[in-house]
Amino acid sequence: MRTNSFTANRFFLAILLPLCAFRSFGQKPDLLLRVPAEQQQISQMLGYINQLRAQHHLSSLTLDPRLCQAARQHAEEMGQYNYFSHRGRRRFLFSSSPGTRATASGYQWKAIAENICAGYRSVAAAFQSWELSAEHYRNLTDSHYRDAGIGIARTATRTDWVLLLALPWN
Repeated sequence: MRTNSFTANRFFLAILLPLCAFRSFGQKPDLLLRVPAEQQQISQMLGYINQLRAQHHLSSLTLDPRLCQAARQHAEEMGQYNYFSHRGRRRFLFSSSPGTRATASGYQWKAIAENICAGYRSVAAAFQSWELSAEHYRNLTDSHYRDAGIGIARTATRTDWVLLLALPWN
């Protein structure tokens, strides 16, 4: 039986987006403000990324809930502790990296990359910042990556965006 890929993709996003939007355990909810329509923002960001990849004849990325958890936790940590870096500072006993955060979330990866940005309130502006950066653009259009995790956290003063791109181990 052949399925309509558009319908299958919508069903897939309807199942995975709520998983990606859940807050991580152990956070103090009063420190972070709820991101309005976060599921829509995640869906829109994934749409922008996959549209760019399609222009380069690359496969679409699939949201992975474990990567979404790792991305969300890093976005929340950067906002909570007011820093901006690919290296985590507080959540683990050691300085975390994109790879250690993905592994801690249960994702086994062969290759991994991370795009971060802060201060952009709209999905379009955050995506454009990555698109205009040579290194971030290279990550977005790397044919090796198959999975993605998107995390968004807003404090009273800024919005932090984290995108994890990964190739699964198996």
